[in-house]
Amino acid sequence: MVNASRFFSAHLSYPPQNGNNKILFNKFFYTNNGASSLYNDGSSHRWSTSSDSDGVTLCVRQSQSTTSYMPISKEFAQLKGKIQSSLETMLADSSAECEYMTKQRDAAKVIFDSKSNTASAADKAFATSFAVKSVEDSSCTQNTNDATAFLATRNAANSELSTRNPVIQKELDVLDQLVSLIGTLKSINLQVDVDVDARASASQSLHESVMLLQSMNDEAGPLAEMVELAREHQEFTKPILDLLNQLKAKLLKERETLRTAATRESDAYNAAAEKATKSCASKDAKTAEMNAAKANLAAAMASKNAAEKEYNDVQALWVTATAECDAIQKQVTDETRYLKMLETCSLQAQKPFKNCYEILADNAKAASGVYKIDPSGSGTASQSVYCDMTTNGGGWTLLSSHDSAGGYFDTKTALSTGSVGADGPTSLYSILGLVDYFKRDGKFEFRYNTKATKSGPTDTFVTASQTSSPLDSGRIGGCAADWKVLASNYEVGSSQKLFCGWTPGPSGWAAINGYGPNWTHAIGQFKVYSDWPLVCTYNTNYFCSKVQFWVR
Repeated sequence: MVNASRFFSAHLSYPPQNGNNKILFNKFFYTNNGASSLYNDGSSHRWSTSSDSDGVTLCVRQSQSTTSYMPISKEFAQLKGKIQSSLETMLADSSAECEYMTKQRDAAKVIFDSKSNTASAADKAFATSFAVKSVEDSSCTQNTNDATAFLATRNAANSELSTRNPVIQKELDVLDQLVSLIGTLKSINLQVDVDVDARASASQSLHESVMLLQSMNDEAGPLAEMVELAREHQEFTKPILDLLNQLKAKLLKERETLRTAATRESDAYNAAAEKATKSCASKDAKTAEMNAAKANLAAAMASKNAAEKEYNDVQALWVTATAECDAIQKQVTDETRYLKMLETCSLQAQKPFKNCYEILADNAKAASGVYKIDPSGSGTASQSVYCDMTTNGGGWTLLSSHDSAGGYFDTKTALSTGSVGADGPTSLYSILGLVDYFKRDGKFEFRYNTKATKSGPTDTFVTASQTSSPLDSGRIGGCAADWKVLASNYEVGSSQKLFCGWTPGPSGWAAINGYGPNWTHAIGQFKVYSDWPLVCTYNTNYFCSKVQFWVR
């Protein structure tokens, strides 16, 4: 409800009070709406139904001229002095009391801290031993699980060796028998009188052995075919014996691999079992240490509890003794805050206006004349300007005024020269250097006025908007960005090559120009154009002796 852009942002109408300094009760507060105010009845607020003269006004609003303020009420000034004196006395007394009780509290805390540190050290010791014991528990469990896994791997390796070794040995026996039978057949075939029956018997035995080997070893198939073919033709060549020896070597290697794996897995299991045994023994030792630390903690906690009871007794005495001191301190703080709130509302000047448009928006009855503004938003209204509050809706700030009777601008001071007074600006006046501070809602709104001295319109004016700055050097010799004519009493437009916004003027001629190719609407002219000692030209039939440039 209170206009936070103009006054201290607080709920002024309902601040609870205590004691006898109820300075905010039954008072009206301005809200800068020019008609009504808020009334505080101590529990809520209401709008005043008439003027605020039926109550004592503690806040003030801005007057309708420049930035002065209506005087603060005498009652507030008197109350402020009384309250401040009372608060200072209360604060001094309570500070002394609090200082004494704080010393008592600190002494009691030293005792408590000493005994509490002992308990804390015991707690940390137990926490450390518990953490170490937990690590050992995990290590014992992990190592036991590892040993169990290695045992399973060892048993699997031994089982595979036990299962496969008899088979391999039987296959080796068959291979040896094949070699022996082949040797027997070769011997029989070398005899002069071949014993047919003996050869048939040996050949049959060879056949049976081949079939047995083939049933036991899948890789013996090609070898069996070669042996059978050789048996039929009674031709036992060296390649057959080589193949028999290769198969035998492979079987021997397989058996050796199985034996090596069984030995390796057995060694791994033995190492893991030994590690698990040591780890679990360490766990038992750490468990004993933890139990001892636990007992120490119990004793330390008992000591801490006794120390805590002693401290709580002292703390209770301190709380009781300082309760009144805290209450007084709170009252002083609250009263000081409310007093500052009122002082802020009453005495602080509102944030300075940045331009004539804001002044007129704040006070619709503001008259044309000289005002102090703060274009840059620094917080200080130090720039004197002339405001036109009536023409074309009002709210215009004068940026430049040039009367040919006063000569021409200096190139070095064309953006800042001259002054404004009660009678208006000097003949050479410019604050064009501040123009970028007057951009509003993303654009500039300018007004250009001339005073005629020859035939043509009596006095001319044009208002136009643009988004680019008149000082934008990138637009020299061209039109302004987003240029648009808002109002004029003569024909203007880029089609007539007369006007399309304001940009920096030609070097050496003018500070700002109304159009790039010429200087029909020049502002801040440095010298006379040709033989016309005036400040603007429309054509050979129209001259003007005075130019003013405004912004809104």
